[in-house]
Formats: sequence, C-alpha cells, structure tokens
Amino acid sequence: MGVRAMYSSDEVSWTGALSEYVYQGGSGGNLYTQHCPNCHTNVYATLDYMEGVTSIPIGMFDDSHILKPWLEIWTDTKLDWVKDDGCITNSVQDSGVQERLMQLLESLENR
Repeated sequence: MGVRAMYSSDEVSWTGALSEYVYQGGSGGNLYTQHCPNCHTNVYATLDYMEGVTSIPIGMFDDSHILKPWLEIWTDTKLDWVKDDGCITNSVQDSGVQERLMQLLESLENR
C-alpha cells in the first residue's frame, strides 16, 4: 500500500466519482481501496480491522513534506536502504494486526 497518512474517517471527505477495489490484506481482513474511475489513481483506503480510519497515500497531498511518519509496519521485509531521520518512534515487524495498531487509533483521538 505504500506510504500513507491515516486520519479518523470523520475528518476527511471526498467529492467526485470513485470506483472501489476490495482485496484481502495481510491481517486476513478486507481492504477497500477507492480509485479515480478515469486514471485509476488510488485516492484512499479503509480497512476491516481499523474501523473509523481512512488511509490516504501521501502523494495525494499538495505538500507531503510537512508529514512526518512516527509508525512503520512490516519492518521484517523492509528494504535495507530505507532509512528514517529519527522520526519513527514505533516499529512493528509484521503486518501490524489490530492489537498493535490500536495505539494509532488512540493517537488520532488525542490529536
């Protein structure tokens, strides 16, 4: 799914036509990806195991440089050359199943 920003679903809204593609993720739950029906650009995704969270590719933002990651998942398959500048404070080796990502939801609520 690439690098994404995650927001509480009630914080974001969309206009325009979208098409949906559903597939099973690493957790076993479904991922619902929304795409532009014309160019097929991935606009956002929602996940079964993280109800109430919308995941947006950082390339969708006008200025993605202001976003600083603090959580990384799937580090057991992370490419050796991918580094961070010290902003990553939480790392999860596998797919980050619900128990491990609950802190993300708590963080969204405490912003």
